[in-house]
Amino acid sequence: NQMSGSDRLCISLLQNCKNLRQIKQIQAYICKIGFETDPIISGNLILNCAVSTPDSLDYARRLLFHARYPDSFMYNALIRRLSESDAPQNSLCTFNEMRQ
Repeated sequence: NQMSGSDRLCISLLQNCKNLRQIKQIQAYICKIGFETDPIISGNLILNCAVSTPDSLDYARRLLFHARYPDSFMYNALIRRLSESDAPQNSLCTFNEMRQ
């Protein structure tokens, strides 16, 4: 399963994000090109929000909640970051949501 050029471009853009504003701009681009349901792109969007961009943890939670096809990669990215946050108990709540 090879990634397309558009997949690689989106992931590259996400990896270079430094703040929530940039994340939202890239998310708008992802929606514009019709990739919002692509699990690789969605997973990397959540990963970047949760782990790489310090001001976007709540946004990552919203993205996961609204993901059409959430998978274990998406949950793991969020759970990992929540466990390191000021409220680590939220990681257990998210883990329990994943199991349902």
